[in-house]
Amino acid sequence: SAPYRVGRGSRPAHIHYMANARNYRKLITQLYFKGDPLIEKDSTAKDSNMIVDLQPVETPHGTYHKATFDLVLRAK
Repeated sequence: SAPYRVGRGSRPAHIHYMANARNYRKLITQLYFKGDPLIEKDSTAKDSNMIVDLQPVETPHGTYHKATFDLVLRAK
């Protein structure tokens, strides 16, 4: 994910999620990345509880970043 322009400003990098399961309410949310300087300028992102900390992971193919987060669905 990467930041993108909206009107005169930019949104922080984020990923949109939609999760649903039988007998549960659909969840639509977005996840942001800790340290993105655009978060404080974005009214949706700065109040989000979906800001994850990326951890580097070394592999034979290069360094990647991972984050762990939980999605919780509410029963209908």
